[in-house]
Amino acid sequence: MRDVDFFRYKYAPTTTHMVFFDASPIEVADLIYSHRLDLLSRTDRKGEVQIENVDGPLESKLRKLLPLTNAENRMLVSGTKSNWALYLSNGIPGTDTGSLPRYLTRTLKVRSIAIVMVVDGPDSLGSMQFSYRNGTALVNLGTPEAPYYDFPTRSVAAHRESKWEFREHGEPLPFEEFGSYRERRIKDRLTPEMIERYCGYLGISLFDLSFYDGVGRLIDFAAPQGTVEVSSFPNSP
Repeated sequence: MRDVDFFRYKYAPTTTHMVFFDASPIEVADLIYSHRLDLLSRTDRKGEVQIENVDGPLESKLRKLLPLTNAENRMLVSGTKSNWALYLSNGIPGTDTGSLPRYLTRTLKVRSIAIVMVVDGPDSLGSMQFSYRNGTALVNLGTPEAPYYDFPTRSVAAHRESKWEFREHGEPLPFEEFGSYRERRIKDRLTPEMIERYCGYLGISLFDLSFYDGVGRLIDFAAPQGTVEVSSFPNSP
């Protein structure tokens, strides 16, 4: 069932910041688990990292992420009805679509898609972002002696800070709606409906709740002292 409000409002900000990996959810979750173990072993926060299977509808999986925190300590990886796995975390501002997802894309050598769909309003700065990362085509940006591998990225964004701005970077994808990028109003140059169609071309039924019925895994570890917690989703107590 298609339910746009579920993603853009009811479970925002968690579902307004989403990442998809062209990999099995078990593979993605296991890498997050080992990565977190390694990171914690280097700090004074040598706590236990837990991983558990979760299933059921997306709504019940999302509630496993609570409480939301200002220091992500719960990550959900859910299977879908396609070859893509969904990644979300319990950050108060929404899932960090940057650092960890980029690491996972590079390490797994897979494609990933990061999207942001923040509603513009008095209490939030509107932001529409679509990023396609091709980890199957790593390029050495360093030297033979000191290699640094990264991947090609195509990103399109319409974002408001002090004013609306439109940005695009990388080689365009064939299914993009280039005519919309010339709309007079910048906020109309990339819309949730366009992001949904872009995802559809890649095999992701973005706003279809039944698409996310696959088995998933939850990675959980102790939050640092002083972490701020929010016990419910702002629009779905």
